[in-house]
Order: sequence, then structure tokens, then C-alpha cells
Amino acid sequence: MRKILFYSVAFLTVTTLLASCKSDKPTDTNRVIKVKTETVNTSSNVTPLKFVGVVEAESKTSVSFKVQGEVQSIAVQEGQYIRKGQVLAKMDTEIIEQDYNMAKSTLNQAEDAYKRMKMMYDNNSLPEIKFVEVQTGLEQAKANFSLAKSQLDYAVLKSPIDGIVSQRSIEVGENLMGGQPAFSILNIKTVKVKIAVPENEIPLLSVGEKAEVIIPVLGNNPFEGNITEKGFDGNKMTHTYVVKILLDNPKHDILPGMVCNVAINQDDNEGFVLPNNCIQIGSRGDRYVWCVKDGKATAVRVTIGQLTAKGITITSGLFKGDIVIVEGMQKVSEGMNVETL
Repeated sequence: MRKILFYSVAFLTVTTLLASCKSDKPTDTNRVIKVKTETVNTSSNVTPLKFVGVVEAESKTSVSFKVQGEVQSIAVQEGQYIRKGQVLAKMDTEIIEQDYNMAKSTLNQAEDAYKRMKMMYDNNSLPEIKFVEVQTGLEQAKANFSLAKSQLDYAVLKSPIDGIVSQRSIEVGENLMGGQPAFSILNIKTVKVKIAVPENEIPLLSVGEKAEVIIPVLGNNPFEGNITEKGFDGNKMTHTYVVKILLDNPKHDILPGMVCNVAINQDDNEGFVLPNNCIQIGSRGDRYVWCVKDGKATAVRVTIGQLTAKGITITSGLFKGDIVIVEGMQKVSEGMNVETL
């Protein structure tokens, strides 16, 4: 009887203690987690990437005479804008013209001989082997005349493109070898702005992305261009990569060597920018962020856009005024009470 009484008392005591402990322990829904938040603003808080660049010509062409000779005249000067086909310089053609006249005379004789011999051949008055010799002579004369005419044409140097004469390497009276550089011509119908991008920012840029370029010497009116080249071989000393932006230059007022300021605003899409660590990934691969609504944590599914220097662009799911947890989101769960620091 005493044993039964002892066990009954012990059971009641333990039960009372457990009930007391259970009532003292707060539930998850009653816990308050302190978090740091950020109120969603407009996308105007995105700071564009800024660089200093230098203008380069779209291309540079080296022009030279194809024949050897003495420079007789020069028709253009450095800095002059020229058109395709415009005469740049001429060589003394006295010797070339003699060769041309001789080749032309030889061709005339060969053509005359061919006409006479063909009549005889057609009348069966000339052996075929002789007629073949005449045909061969005519073809050789034509080839020699064509070469002489080309030499005469090559004595006049013309520009192969529209552009600006950036360098003149010859003088009147100078004897040149064929292929010796005479002029350098820059194509500036379009120009390229070259910028050096730090390695931590190069992943943020893409070919085709828009850029705004201001050239101080031409005023504060911005020029709009697009990234056309993105380097992949970084400078080991500066840890930067070369990026080039193409600009139209219809007035030819943008010149190589001009210094410019470049801004690349990556906020092309409507949306909001949040720190990268805010984005959580669900079990199905969906993205969401933790928001605070009525003092409680709530998961909100979002769609992400472009990576920017400030963070990730949120293209859908959030609205202006939403409060997003940016620190402490690892401690919260759905419906949990939160307190903003």
C-alpha cells in the first residue's frame, strides 16, 4: 500500500513539473527575431558604372605605292579629311609611260598580224603551227600591255577609304620602293571609346550594353553608344580589362585621342535592386525574399534580373514600399514575429 502511495505521489510530482516547464517555454510564433530591413525604393537608386576613356579610330589603313619611282607631287596634308578615290600623291611617270607606249605599240602590231594571218589560215594558206604562234604572240602582247597600264595607274596613289590623313611619310623628290608606307588614314565614320574596367566590375558588363559618353571638349551633350568589345586578357599590373564602345560620328567632330567620361547604367529594366544575399532559393529552385508585413516575416516569391554593381535587380514580385529583410533572414520562418533594428 505504501509503494502504491509512493508511486502515485511521484507521478503527480513529475507531471506537475513537466506542465510547469511546458507553460514557461515560449513557442516559435511568440519569439521575436531582430532583423535589419530595407524599404524597397524606385530603381533610380542604381549608381551607374563610371570610367574615363580615350577615343580611337574605327580602323587605321596604311597606304603605299605599288610601284617603284620618284614622288612627283603630294595632294593632301596631315589632318585633312579625304574621300574614297581621292588622289593622295603622284609619281614621275616618264619611264612608266615609255614602257606603256612600247607595250601599246607591240599590242597594235600583234593585233594587226593576227588579223592578216587569220585570213590566210581561214583560206588554208597558213599552217596551223604558224597560226598558233601568232595567237600566242597576241596573248603575250595583251598581257604586257595590261601590266604596263597597271603600272601607269599605280603611279597615281588614291585613298581606298573615307577618312582623315593621320600621317604622311613621304616627300616630293623621294625615291620609293613598291610597298613603302606613304600615308596612314583613319576611318572615323564611327569611333571607339576605349576604357579600362577593374576585374571586379568586368562581370557586370556585356557586349551590346548601352553606354553614355561625354566628351568635355565638345560640350556636355552626351553621345550614346554600345559595347562592342569586351577583353578577356587582363592587364597583370593593373588588373583591368579593355572594353570598347562604338559611337556614330557623322559630323567627324569626335577625333582620336579625345578624353571622355563614360557612364554605363545597368538599370535598363524596370525593377528594384537589393543586396545579393537577400535572395533565397527554394527547394524547387524558385527565388524568394523575406519581407516584413504587420510585424511578421513573410516569404515573397520574386523574379530576378541583371546583376549590377549595387546588387541584384528584382523585376517582379516586389512593390515600392515593401520592407525586405536584408540581415537576419536565416533566423526567420513564415509568420515569425520580427523586430527591425
